[in-house]
Amino acid sequence: MRLSGTLFRAFKYAHYGHKENITEQEEINKIFLKFCENLNEGDTVITFNYDLIVEKGLWLKDKWTFLDGYGLYKNINDFQATWGGTYPSDKPTESIVKVYKLHGSLGWIYDGLDEQIIFIGMPDYFPGYAGLFCERNLHPSGARWDEGTTFIEPSYLKRFNSAPVLGIWERAFQALQQANELIIIGYGLPEADVAAQVFLASAVRTSKIQSITVIDPCDSVFDKFNALFGKEIVKKELPFEKWVKNEL
Repeated sequence: MRLSGTLFRAFKYAHYGHKENITEQEEINKIFLKFCENLNEGDTVITFNYDLIVEKGLWLKDKWTFLDGYGLYKNINDFQATWGGTYPSDKPTESIVKVYKLHGSLGWIYDGLDEQIIFIGMPDYFPGYAGLFCERNLHPSGARWDEGTTFIEPSYLKRFNSAPVLGIWERAFQALQQANELIIIGYGLPEADVAAQVFLASAVRTSKIQSITVIDPCDSVFDKFNALFGKEIVKKELPFEKWVKNEL
């Protein structure tokens, strides 16, 4: 738990907007906003990252809401803004793009008594973002206040004993099986992620996917995915930002 809590705090404080190079951060925001502009109804983002940059971009583009966008279905009346406001009337109450976070997320804590994930708000590092909403009941008796309880650590020993997180994995598996196209961005199949490798191989090999594209600056990654999927892949040997700028 100390490792989980440390990871959580490191990511949380890094994303409060205290950037040494503001110009560089603005350019990063533009890249992710462009990426989100190209996500359309029915698309699904499956990620192992803890950060919130994709869902924040989708929120700004009115394509996603935390009410259902994580696959964790919440009541709009249970939320309030950190400044006391209510859910904004000009924002969607249903997501057209889903974001499934298989290793957990910033802004989540786990209530072990009721086996649910509670939202405690999200750090703001997108200009104009006003999504610092949290559930009104932030003090359930079973909640563990080390927010890292929802993190699945980057190690060989991973904890998959949370019913809500397992539900997210199930929804992500179903999304892969029903997909026509799969685009993998910047994921190098690390050896410690045995569960992820089995998950991906099982879902893709039994899916309807007709096109698989892997985007990564490292050439050695492509052979790994060829072997994992047993299917031909389209190789894009370039970093994410260049792919967004040049091909989207």
